[in-house]
Amino acid sequence: ELLVPHWPAEWGGADRPAWEHLILGEEMWAAGEPRGAQYMNVNWIGPTLMRFGSDEQKRRYIPQMAAGKAIWCQGFSEPSAGSDLASLRTRAERDGDDYVINGTKIWTSYAALAEHCFLLARTGGEKGKAGIAIFLVPMSTPGIEVRSIPSLIGHGDIHETFFTDVRVPVSARLGEEGEAWSIINYSLANERVGI
Repeated sequence: ELLVPHWPAEWGGADRPAWEHLILGEEMWAAGEPRGAQYMNVNWIGPTLMRFGSDEQKRRYIPQMAAGKAIWCQGFSEPSAGSDLASLRTRAERDGDDYVINGTKIWTSYAALAEHCFLLARTGGEKGKAGIAIFLVPMSTPGIEVRSIPSLIGHGDIHETFFTDVRVPVSARLGEEGEAWSIINYSLANERVGI
């Protein structure tokens, strides 16, 4: 409950108001609680899955997040697009009951530690916001390579991540094709509140 008091009790929380979560977070930080990889799970990936995930996705991922036993990374930014999500070039091509993903992500915090990636990829030929989908990709999937990005303070937790013919089942898609933009708006609103 200390990690996700603001989550519904159904998913391991305590149904507490968000402001209590913020105060608890500040007090735990003052006491020396290490911040890091759980931030994304608690503040926006978990809530996004609760709202938009399939029943199977919820059962599979949310309990591990609530227990503090899951690390996720975020596959949004790309080398040539930065954080301009409408310029994504990573592609997920449908192949029967699977998608085959190819592309590169950059600034993927905790990618070397993460078990899963919350990944944005283009599924359609449309440019801009259309034709983008979200995938919940196990980082152990063949074809994923993670390279550390050196920082001014030495070895850090930011990475470049390469996806080469990474095959995931259709069930790894969060929502429908082309629905990612509304889901991401919800996710980023939660991320901003967490910051």
